[in-house]
Amino acid sequence: MSHQMVTTAVTYVLGATTDVFTHAHIALTAACTGVITLGVAIWRFQGKRLWLDSLTVTVLVAGAVYLWRASATIAAFAINVITI
Repeated sequence: MSHQMVTTAVTYVLGATTDVFTHAHIALTAACTGVITLGVAIWRFQGKRLWLDSLTVTVLVAGAVYLWRASATIAAFAINVITI
C-alpha cells in the first residue's frame, strides 16, 4: 500500500472590486493637492521666478499624485488574493 500526500489550496478573495476609485475622483484628489501645493509654493518661493517655480512644482506634484493613484487602481492591484 503506497502513501500519497494530497495537497489542496484554499483561496480567499479579500476584495473583488475592479475599480476602487474612478479617474474623476483621482483627478479631484490631484487638483486639491495642486491647489494646496500652489499656496505653499507661493508662500515659500521668492524672487523674479516666483510664479514660474510655483507653477512648475504644482504641475509636477499634481501629475505625480494623479499617476501614482491611477496606477494603483489597476484591476490586478485591486484584487487581493491569499492562497493557503
